[in-house]
Amino acid sequence: MCLIIRNNEISNALYVANEDIKCYKRFNIERGKLYSAFRAFEYNLNKLYKEPKMIIPPQIVNGRYQFKPKLKYFYNPTKRAIASIERGFHSYSSLKVVNRRQCCNEKIFLCIIPKGSEFYYDNVDKEYCSNQIIIKKQIG
Repeated sequence: MCLIIRNNEISNALYVANEDIKCYKRFNIERGKLYSAFRAFEYNLNKLYKEPKMIIPPQIVNGRYQFKPKLKYFYNPTKRAIASIERGFHSYSSLKVVNRRQCCNEKIFLCIIPKGSEFYYDNVDKEYCSNQIIIKKQIG
């Protein structure tokens, strides 16, 4: 899973949560353990997970983006630059969105992006990528 930041959003893409943010995440459950739907990372309920290496968005220097490492940049068919953010904890902002993305036997869990966390938000696909997350409970 990756989060897409479009050209006109890059300079203002990184936020800091001023309160806990409710979000949703898809999991596979095998032998009573939770695994993320994409990378099969194992999670436990009510544990704070931290990603220490969140990416700083690029700066515009002399009219050109100065890209930071670990962000993938490419061009879409309309020739607008977009960034693909893979590192971090990916989640969805609403049940409506996560239900549309649910596949196979995946289960939906309520999660929290804790206050003070850094996060990116894609307002087109309604997805977050944060440096911290807590998995709270299964809701679907």
